[in-house]
Amino acid sequence: MKLVEWKTQRVLITGGSSGIGLAMAKQLAPTGAALTLLSKDASRLQTAADAVAALQPDSAPRVSVVSCDVADAESVAAYFASTTRAATAPTTVINAAGLSRPGYFLELPDDAFTQAMAVNYFGTVNVLRHAVPAMLASRQGAILNVGSVASFIGVFGMTPYCGSKFAVRGMTEALRSELAPHGIRVCLLCPPDTDTPMLAEENRYKPFETAALSESAGVLSADTVAAAGLHGLARNRAVIVPGWEAWFTVLASRLVPGVVERVTRRIVDRARTRHAST
Repeated sequence: MKLVEWKTQRVLITGGSSGIGLAMAKQLAPTGAALTLLSKDASRLQTAADAVAALQPDSAPRVSVVSCDVADAESVAAYFASTTRAATAPTTVINAAGLSRPGYFLELPDDAFTQAMAVNYFGTVNVLRHAVPAMLASRQGAILNVGSVASFIGVFGMTPYCGSKFAVRGMTEALRSELAPHGIRVCLLCPPDTDTPMLAEENRYKPFETAALSESAGVLSADTVAAAGLHGLARNRAVIVPGWEAWFTVLASRLVPGVVERVTRRIVDRARTRHAST
Protein backbone atom coordinates (compact mmCIF):
# COMPACT_ATOMS: atom_id res chain seq x y z
CA MET A 1 0.00 0.00 0.00
CA LYS A 2 1.09 3.57 -0.63
CA LEU A 3 1.68 5.98 2.23
CA VAL A 4 -1.36 7.97 3.29
CA GLU A 5 -1.44 11.39 1.58
CA TRP A 6 -2.92 13.36 4.44
CA LYS A 7 -3.74 16.49 2.48
CA THR A 8 -6.33 14.51 0.50
CA GLN A 9 -7.92 12.91 3.56
CA ARG A 10 -11.11 13.65 5.47
CA VAL A 11 -10.15 12.54 8.96
CA LEU A 12 -12.63 11.80 11.74
CA ILE A 13 -11.05 11.63 15.19
CA THR A 14 -13.15 10.37 18.08
CA GLY A 15 -12.00 11.55 21.47
CA GLY A 16 -10.64 14.52 19.58
CA SER A 17 -11.09 17.12 22.31
CA SER A 18 -8.17 15.95 24.47
CA GLY A 19 -5.36 13.46 24.94
CA ILE A 20 -4.06 11.32 22.09
CA GLY A 21 -6.92 12.28 19.76
CA LEU A 22 -6.21 16.00 20.10
CA ALA A 23 -2.46 15.42 19.74
CA MET A 24 -3.09 13.61 16.46
CA ALA A 25 -5.33 16.42 15.22
CA LYS A 26 -2.63 18.98 15.97
CA GLN A 27 -0.01 16.93 14.14
CA LEU A 28 -2.29 16.48 11.14
CA ALA A 29 -3.30 20.15 11.01
CA PRO A 30 -0.23 21.39 9.03
CA THR A 31 -0.85 18.75 6.33
CA GLY A 32 -4.05 20.41 5.15
CA ALA A 33 -6.23 17.38 5.88
CA ALA A 34 -9.92 18.04 6.50
CA LEU A 35 -10.36 17.35 10.21
CA THR A 36 -13.46 16.52 12.23
CA LEU A 37 -13.17 16.24 16.01
CA LEU A 38 -15.84 14.17 17.71
CA SER A 39 -16.23 14.09 21.48
CA LYS A 40 -18.82 13.70 24.19
CA ASP A 41 -17.23 16.67 25.98
CA ALA A 42 -18.86 19.58 24.19
CA SER A 43 -17.23 22.12 26.51
CA ARG A 44 -13.75 21.19 25.29
CA LEU A 45 -14.51 20.71 21.62
CA GLN A 46 -14.40 24.30 20.41
CA THR A 47 -11.27 25.07 22.42
CA ALA A 48 -9.63 22.02 20.87
CA ALA A 49 -10.77 23.01 17.39
CA ASP A 50 -9.38 26.51 17.80
CA ALA A 51 -6.02 25.10 18.87
CA VAL A 52 -5.95 22.80 15.84
CA ALA A 53 -7.09 25.52 13.43
CA ALA A 54 -4.22 27.73 14.53
CA LEU A 55 -1.82 25.13 13.11
CA GLN A 56 -3.53 24.74 9.75
CA PRO A 57 -2.45 26.36 6.48
CA ASP A 58 -4.85 29.00 5.16
CA SER A 59 -5.95 26.68 2.35
CA ALA A 60 -7.09 23.89 4.69
CA PRO A 61 -10.79 23.22 5.29
CA ARG A 62 -12.19 24.55 8.55
CA VAL A 63 -12.01 22.14 11.49
CA SER A 64 -15.41 20.59 12.17
CA VAL A 65 -16.64 19.59 15.61
CA VAL A 66 -19.28 17.03 16.55
CA SER A 67 -20.67 16.59 20.05
CA CYS A 68 -21.53 12.90 20.20
CA ASP A 69 -21.26 9.98 22.61
CA VAL A 70 -19.73 7.08 20.68
CA ALA A 71 -21.38 4.67 23.11
CA ASP A 72 -24.79 5.89 21.92
CA ALA A 73 -25.42 4.01 18.68
CA GLU A 74 -28.34 6.23 17.71
CA SER A 75 -26.29 9.42 18.11
CA VAL A 76 -23.49 7.96 16.01
CA ALA A 77 -25.99 6.91 13.34
CA ALA A 78 -27.48 10.41 13.31
CA TYR A 79 -24.06 11.96 12.76
CA PHE A 80 -23.22 9.66 9.87
CA ALA A 81 -26.63 10.24 8.33
CA SER A 82 -25.44 13.80 7.71
CA THR A 83 -22.23 12.59 6.00
CA THR A 84 -23.65 10.00 3.65
CA ARG A 85 -22.45 11.74 0.52
CA ALA A 86 -19.11 10.47 -0.80
CA ALA A 87 -17.77 14.03 -0.73
CA THR A 88 -18.27 14.33 3.03
CA ALA A 89 -17.80 10.80 4.41
CA PRO A 90 -14.54 10.32 6.33
CA THR A 91 -11.75 8.59 4.43
CA THR A 92 -9.71 8.07 7.61
CA VAL A 93 -11.12 7.21 11.02
CA ILE A 94 -9.09 7.42 14.22
CA ASN A 95 -10.90 5.86 17.18
CA ALA A 96 -9.27 7.49 20.18
CA ALA A 97 -12.28 7.87 22.49
CA GLY A 98 -11.87 5.87 25.67
CA LEU A 99 -12.21 5.67 29.42
CA SER A 100 -10.74 3.70 32.29
CA ARG A 101 -11.84 2.99 35.84
CA PRO A 102 -9.26 1.01 37.84
CA GLY A 103 -10.04 -0.80 41.06
CA TYR A 104 -10.21 -4.19 42.73
CA PHE A 105 -12.52 -6.52 40.81
CA LEU A 106 -15.06 -7.10 43.58
CA GLU A 107 -15.06 -3.47 44.71
CA LEU A 108 -15.77 -1.94 41.32
CA PRO A 109 -19.35 -0.89 40.54
CA ASP A 110 -21.11 -2.87 37.83
CA ASP A 111 -21.17 0.12 35.50
CA ALA A 112 -17.36 0.23 35.46
CA PHE A 113 -17.50 -2.87 33.27
CA THR A 114 -20.48 -1.89 31.15
CA GLN A 115 -19.15 1.61 30.50
CA ALA A 116 -15.70 0.31 29.53
CA MET A 117 -17.24 -1.98 26.94
CA ALA A 118 -19.77 0.63 25.83
CA VAL A 119 -17.16 3.32 25.13
CA ASN A 120 -13.91 1.49 24.40
CA TYR A 121 -15.28 -1.44 22.41
CA PHE A 122 -18.81 -0.67 21.22
CA GLY A 123 -17.90 2.99 20.70
CA THR A 124 -15.29 1.83 18.19
CA VAL A 125 -17.70 -0.63 16.58
CA ASN A 126 -20.51 1.95 16.37
CA VAL A 127 -18.34 4.39 14.44
CA LEU A 128 -16.86 1.81 12.09
CA ARG A 129 -20.21 0.21 11.25
CA HIS A 130 -21.15 3.53 9.64
CA ALA A 131 -17.75 4.60 8.29
CA VAL A 132 -16.74 1.39 6.54
CA PRO A 133 -19.51 1.27 3.88
CA ALA A 134 -18.23 4.45 2.19
CA MET A 135 -14.68 3.09 2.31
CA LEU A 136 -15.81 -0.13 0.67
CA ALA A 137 -17.60 1.82 -2.04
CA SER A 138 -14.45 3.76 -2.88
CA ARG A 139 -12.12 0.78 -2.25
CA GLN A 140 -9.84 2.85 -0.07
CA GLY A 141 -9.65 4.13 3.47
CA ALA A 142 -7.66 4.01 6.68
CA ILE A 143 -8.66 3.07 10.22
CA LEU A 144 -6.60 3.48 13.38
CA ASN A 145 -8.09 1.97 16.52
CA VAL A 146 -6.47 2.96 19.79
CA GLY A 147 -5.94 -0.08 21.95
CA SER A 148 -3.32 -0.30 24.67
CA VAL A 149 -0.46 -2.40 25.96
CA ALA A 150 -3.36 -3.66 28.09
CA SER A 151 -4.74 -5.16 24.86
CA PHE A 152 -2.06 -7.83 25.31
CA ILE A 153 -1.43 -8.03 29.06
CA GLY A 154 -3.93 -8.35 31.87
CA VAL A 155 -2.95 -5.63 34.33
CA PHE A 156 -3.67 -5.91 38.05
CA GLY A 157 -6.57 -3.65 39.01
CA MET A 158 -7.59 -2.95 35.41
CA THR A 159 -10.15 -5.67 34.71
CA PRO A 160 -12.77 -3.46 32.98
CA TYR A 161 -10.21 -1.68 30.83
CA CYS A 162 -8.24 -4.79 29.88
CA GLY A 163 -11.40 -6.66 28.96
CA SER A 164 -12.53 -3.89 26.65
CA LYS A 165 -9.11 -3.37 25.08
CA PHE A 166 -8.59 -7.09 24.49
CA ALA A 167 -11.91 -6.93 22.62
CA VAL A 168 -10.71 -3.95 20.56
CA ARG A 169 -7.58 -5.83 19.62
CA GLY A 170 -9.46 -8.95 18.51
CA MET A 171 -11.98 -6.98 16.51
CA THR A 172 -9.24 -4.91 14.86
CA GLU A 173 -7.22 -7.95 13.82
CA ALA A 174 -10.30 -9.61 12.31
CA LEU A 175 -11.36 -6.41 10.54
CA ARG A 176 -7.89 -5.88 9.10
CA SER A 177 -8.05 -9.32 7.51
CA GLU A 178 -11.56 -8.70 6.19
CA LEU A 179 -10.93 -5.26 4.70
CA ALA A 180 -7.41 -5.70 3.30
CA PRO A 181 -8.66 -7.17 -0.02
CA HIS A 182 -10.71 -3.99 -0.50
CA GLY A 183 -7.73 -1.65 -0.19
CA ILE A 184 -8.60 -0.48 3.33
CA ARG A 185 -5.86 -0.40 5.95
CA VAL A 186 -6.76 -1.19 9.56
CA CYS A 187 -4.17 -0.62 12.27
CA LEU A 188 -4.03 -0.93 16.05
CA LEU A 189 -2.16 1.57 18.24
CA CYS A 190 -1.12 0.09 21.60
CA PRO A 191 0.45 2.75 23.82
CA PRO A 192 1.61 2.30 27.41
CA ASP A 193 0.53 4.81 30.06
CA THR A 194 0.26 8.18 28.33
CA ASP A 195 0.14 11.65 29.88
CA THR A 196 -3.50 12.49 29.19
CA PRO A 197 -6.57 13.54 31.17
CA MET A 198 -7.66 9.89 31.15
CA LEU A 199 -4.48 8.86 32.96
CA ALA A 200 -4.97 11.64 35.50
CA GLU A 201 -8.48 10.30 36.14
CA GLU A 202 -7.15 6.75 36.39
CA ASN A 203 -4.62 7.77 39.02
CA ARG A 204 -7.45 8.84 41.34
CA TYR A 205 -8.64 5.24 41.60
CA LYS A 206 -5.63 2.97 41.06
CA PRO A 207 -4.97 0.37 43.78
CA PHE A 208 -1.47 0.80 45.16
CA GLU A 209 -0.38 -2.39 43.37
CA THR A 210 -1.53 -0.97 40.04
CA ALA A 211 0.29 2.28 40.77
CA ALA A 212 3.48 0.33 41.44
CA LEU A 213 3.19 -1.42 38.09
CA SER A 214 2.64 1.92 36.36
CA GLU A 215 5.70 3.42 38.03
CA SER A 216 7.84 0.55 36.77
CA ALA A 217 6.71 1.12 33.17
CA GLY A 218 6.98 4.92 32.81
CA VAL A 219 4.76 7.36 30.93
CA LEU A 220 4.91 8.65 27.35
CA SER A 221 3.69 12.03 26.16
CA ALA A 222 0.54 12.24 24.04
CA ASP A 223 2.60 13.83 21.26
CA THR A 224 4.99 10.87 21.17
CA VAL A 225 2.15 8.37 21.00
CA ALA A 226 0.29 10.40 18.36
CA ALA A 227 3.36 10.65 16.14
CA ALA A 228 3.96 6.90 16.39
CA GLY A 229 0.31 6.19 15.57
CA LEU A 230 0.21 8.39 12.48
CA HIS A 231 3.58 7.09 11.28
CA GLY A 232 2.42 3.49 11.66
CA LEU A 233 -0.94 4.12 10.00
CA ALA A 234 0.73 5.78 7.02
CA ARG A 235 2.86 2.64 6.64
CA ASN A 236 -0.02 0.23 7.29
CA ARG A 237 1.54 -1.45 10.31
CA ALA A 238 -0.83 -3.97 11.87
CA VAL A 239 0.22 -3.20 15.45
CA ILE A 240 1.94 0.00 16.56
CA VAL A 241 3.58 0.01 19.99
CA PRO A 242 5.26 3.32 20.91
CA GLY A 243 8.33 3.24 23.16
CA TRP A 244 10.89 0.48 23.37
CA GLU A 245 9.87 -0.58 26.88
CA ALA A 246 6.25 -1.08 25.83
CA TRP A 247 7.34 -2.85 22.64
CA PHE A 248 9.56 -5.21 24.63
CA THR A 249 6.74 -5.91 27.10
CA VAL A 250 4.28 -6.78 24.32
CA LEU A 251 6.87 -8.98 22.60
CA ALA A 252 7.68 -10.77 25.86
CA SER A 253 3.98 -11.33 26.56
CA ARG A 254 3.76 -13.27 23.31
CA LEU A 255 7.05 -15.16 23.50
CA VAL A 256 7.52 -15.77 27.23
CA PRO A 257 4.21 -15.01 28.99
CA GLY A 258 5.29 -16.91 32.11
CA VAL A 259 8.25 -14.58 32.59
CA VAL A 260 6.03 -11.51 32.27
CA GLU A 261 3.65 -12.95 34.85
CA ARG A 262 6.48 -13.64 37.31
CA VAL A 263 7.91 -10.15 36.93
CA THR A 264 4.47 -8.64 37.45
CA ARG A 265 3.86 -10.71 40.56
CA ARG A 266 7.20 -9.66 41.97
CA ILE A 267 6.33 -5.97 41.56
CA VAL A 268 2.91 -6.52 43.15
CA ASP A 269 4.39 -8.49 46.06
CA ARG A 270 6.97 -5.80 46.74
CA ALA A 271 4.29 -3.12 46.67
CA ARG A 272 2.24 -5.08 49.19
CA THR A 273 5.24 -5.52 51.47
CA ARG A 274 5.95 -1.79 51.41
CA HIS A 275 2.28 -1.01 51.96
CA ALA A 276 2.06 -3.34 54.96
CA SER A 277 5.05 -1.70 56.61
CA THR A 278 3.63 1.83 56.39
